[in-house]
Amino acid sequence: MQAGDRKEPACLWLSAARLVPAIVRACAWTVIVYMLLSDADAGYIAAAGAALADIAWAGAGYGFGYLNTLFAALNASMAAIICLAAVASPVQARLGRSDLALRSFGWGAEAALGDPEVARLIEWARSRAGNG
Repeated sequence: MQAGDRKEPACLWLSAARLVPAIVRACAWTVIVYMLLSDADAGYIAAAGAALADIAWAGAGYGFGYLNTLFAALNASMAAIICLAAVASPVQARLGRSDLALRSFGWGAEAALGDPEVARLIEWARSRAGNG
């Protein structure tokens, strides 16, 4: 056997190639968690995108036979929950800003709904919440 004839076992290459997507996913989720903890607005979009990619990855893994039904279903269901939470969070934040703007102007039981001043304040608060 000569020095250049030594070959690596195929199982090492296959196992390393299968680990690359898992490492990429772990790094992506690490960055997304950092974005969410630092209150970056793009973190919600990134979390939804990564969750959708996880759902697709679980489907592909199941389709190619790498994941059994239980693991594919668990991965896809957890990713779906994360995706729904990531989509709902910016909506909740916008509603909270609108509610805060209305409360800062004394919106309550003492304000009459037919009062033109209250209607003007409501429109102003809605415009500010949309621009916030």
